[in-house]
Amino acid sequence: MTTGLFRTNLARFRAATALELGCDEAAFDSHALTVVARPDTARDQRPARVVTFGTGTVISIDPAYLDWARRLSFKKHYDAFSADQFVLPMIAEMALRGAAGAARAVSLTFIPEVTPRPPSLRVGVCEQRIDPGWRAKHLPSGLFANALGDPGEVHADVYWRWGLALIDESGEPVAVAGAYDDGQGLLEIGVDVVRELRGTGLARTVVALISRAIAEDGMTATYYCSASNVRSHRTALGAGFVPVVTNAGVRMPR
Repeated sequence: MTTGLFRTNLARFRAATALELGCDEAAFDSHALTVVARPDTARDQRPARVVTFGTGTVISIDPAYLDWARRLSFKKHYDAFSADQFVLPMIAEMALRGAAGAARAVSLTFIPEVTPRPPSLRVGVCEQRIDPGWRAKHLPSGLFANALGDPGEVHADVYWRWGLALIDESGEPVAVAGAYDDGQGLLEIGVDVVRELRGTGLARTVVALISRAIAEDGMTATYYCSASNVRSHRTALGAGFVPVVTNAGVRMPR
């Protein structure tokens, strides 16, 4: 079932994605491959991104490689996701030019289809809204890297906005969800649960809570995870999210 909320969220996410990639939204519905130069204004300045909403694929690439990429030939637009068709040839082309590249893991993007009902909290657990001061205090522990970022991580320092923590009876956080600026009207959710309580439903609970709070602020939550991270998929689905985009591409080596 397609809901009004989903249509609103999808329209907002498509518009922001087109702006980030440097393409027209029509490319997402073209059933063809569109290759565009990565805008100077893009937040993600990695060498290349490959993105599809399922009905058309866009390659957004470092302008220095634009002509090279447009000379590639694919039987189907989604063949650009096959490593041997685009990612590995680009890494080889970068090497010829004296640059280094690495494959970017395939990931999925989820957005809310419905606003989840308020979840029940475990006995002894309470919800707490957290701010940059709370983040700074807990960041050095490294326990909540998805929700808070890593110490010294520039992206997280720039784009982290606020979050929600689930606090146990002892006053310690057991699950944390952070909200990162993800473009116009979008907040990306990052979530972590302390290791000994993973698999108990806390991730789904805190994601549902922060998704509701984001919607109440008139914004759209986004949720990203590796295509191989099936546990994270279940968390998203259980909190009212559905997958809308597949992502791949080329990054700089770590």
